[in-house]
Amino acid sequence: MKVAIYVRVSTADQDYYNQLVALRLYAEKEGWEIFEEYCDVISGSKDTRPKWDLMFQHASRRLFDVVLFVIKILKVLVVIALLILMKQYFYVVTMHRS
Repeated sequence: MKVAIYVRVSTADQDYYNQLVALRLYAEKEGWEIFEEYCDVISGSKDTRPKWDLMFQHASRRLFDVVLFVIKILKVLVVIALLILMKQYFYVVTMHRS
């Protein structure tokens, strides 16, 4: 299965490396091939995000099957996999201590 990884931070002085590492490890554990990593440094309140938009263009062409991304809730890292297969959308959530 091909996976896209999406990470975002709000400012240039923040680092998304830890997010990438967690998502790469998750993909490896699942035996998934990483198609592309999409990394934005932009506020989440913006209407457009270059890499986010590119990822959706690629998704519409079905270039990958899964999107992995991270959210943090109460200092717990939540890895979310959105599976995009045959127009059915569901998610898998895995929690890790950050």
